[in-house]
Amino acid sequence: MKRLGTLIRRNILTVPSLLVVSAVAGLISYNHITGLSLVLGQTSLDSHLMAFGVDGLIVMGSTVVLAGNWLGWLGIVPGIVVSVFANVEAGMPHGHLAAVWSGVPAVSFAIAMFILERHVVKSRKTVPHAHHILGDAVLTLAQGNRVLEENHLKIRDAALAVGKSDLAIRLLSDPDEIPDQSSVPRRSRSYAPEPENLLETLKSEFAEILEENRAPRVQEIKDRMKIGATKAMRYRNLIVTELLDA
Repeated sequence: MKRLGTLIRRNILTVPSLLVVSAVAGLISYNHITGLSLVLGQTSLDSHLMAFGVDGLIVMGSTVVLAGNWLGWLGIVPGIVVSVFANVEAGMPHGHLAAVWSGVPAVSFAIAMFILERHVVKSRKTVPHAHHILGDAVLTLAQGNRVLEENHLKIRDAALAVGKSDLAIRLLSDPDEIPDQSSVPRRSRSYAPEPENLLETLKSEFAEILEENRAPRVQEIKDRMKIGATKAMRYRNLIVTELLDA
C-alpha cells in the first residue's frame, strides 16, 4: 500500500506537467499547420481539420501503443514526420532560423506524448504489485477465518468422540458461533482487563446459561465481558471444554 501511495503522488506531479507541455506544444503546432494550409489554398475548415489529422496521428498512435499494440507506431512515426515538416515549412518564409524554430513545437509535442505513454505503461506495471499486496491481506484474513472454523469442528469431533453427541450439537452446531473477522475490534479501542481466575469468573457471569447445559454465544460473551470477537471465542472454548469435562 505504501508503494501504491508513492505511485499516486508521483503521478499527481508528473502526468499534469506532461499534459500541459503536450497541450501547449500541440496548440502552437496546430496554429502553424492551419496557417500553412491556408497559405496553400485550403479552405478554413480543411485547414483546421488538417492540424487534427496530422498531430492526431501521434495521439492516436500513442493510445494504440499504450493498449499494447505495436501497430500504433504506424501512426506515430508518419505523424511526427509530417508535423515537423509542416511546422518547419510554416516558418520558412521568414528564413532558415525561423523555420527551424517553428519546428520546435512539433518535436516538443512528439517527445511529450512519447514520455507520457512510457510513463503510463510503467505505472500500469507497478499497480498490479499493489493489488497483490491487498490480495495477500485478504487471503490472510480468509485463512484466519478458516482456521477458526477448523478449530470449531475439532472441538465438535472431540465431543462426539467421548460420546457427548447431544451436548456437542447444542454447543457447536450453530454457525453463528464462528465470529466474523470484520467485527474484530481495532487496537485503539479499550476493553476490560482479563480476570485473574478466568474460568471461575466465566462460570459466575454465565451461570444461568450454564444451568441450561449450553455454552454462551460469542456475541453474549462480547457484550457482557466488553471484549473483542477473538478473545470472546477463546473464552467460549474454555467454557465448552469445561462442560465437556464435566
